[in-house]
Amino acid sequence: MIRGGQVDTLSYTINENPYYVKAGAVIPMAASDIRSLQEKSDVIKLFIAPGDGESSTSVYEDDGATQAYSSDYARTTVRKTADASHVKVVVSPREGSYCGMSPNRKLQFVFASVFAPEKVFVNGAEIPYSRFAAHNAEVSGSDTEWGYDGADLSVTVYTPETSADVEMVVECVFSDYAASHRELLSGKKGLMRRMMALTPEAKLVFGKYVDAYMMLPDSFLALAQCSSFINEDPKDAGKYLEAIDVDA
Repeated sequence: MIRGGQVDTLSYTINENPYYVKAGAVIPMAASDIRSLQEKSDVIKLFIAPGDGESSTSVYEDDGATQAYSSDYARTTVRKTADASHVKVVVSPREGSYCGMSPNRKLQFVFASVFAPEKVFVNGAEIPYSRFAAHNAEVSGSDTEWGYDGADLSVTVYTPETSADVEMVVECVFSDYAASHRELLSGKKGLMRRMMALTPEAKLVFGKYVDAYMMLPDSFLALAQCSSFINEDPKDAGKYLEAIDVDA
């Protein structure tokens, strides 16, 4: 998190494209598996930026092909409230219509830079965690479940196709540890990604100049493999992040 009202100099690698969003913002995005802009997708991914307080957005849709966008369109209001221990997103029923509009849609909720929650609820009912939630969503898309991405340090809630005329409420509840250690997450995503990318070259350098049979140092592996450890054990992400002794 970067506070406003100041000038910061931030460093990025040549293959990184930084983007900045307001804390707590709700950003509608296209589905990850979109292949063609000529084919409409019924999947709406809502990116929830970290940040406490209340925020909202309005998701606009039209037929994407004609000049009728000024009169024939639909909007969906999304509201978010959050504090250290929970975040709640309410997707209101869609309003309006346009030619070819599907009556249904799939919603995905991406909660960025958070620890794995203790519980996740959709419309008041607790939903299960799955190590393979992303895969399940691609293969069948019929389950309501959540997954955790150790490389991205994010929670994604997957829901099946439902009527766009029905409200949906998603809530994540976090542990006391997660609520009081949020600063651990800051900058770690970039560190882990860079160290993972350096691993093959580091092996070559150690093999050539140090010892051909030497394992990489534990301190290096603790950082380079941190995302893999978290993927397998998301509830203990804090333990692995605390072991990182490099400043972001």
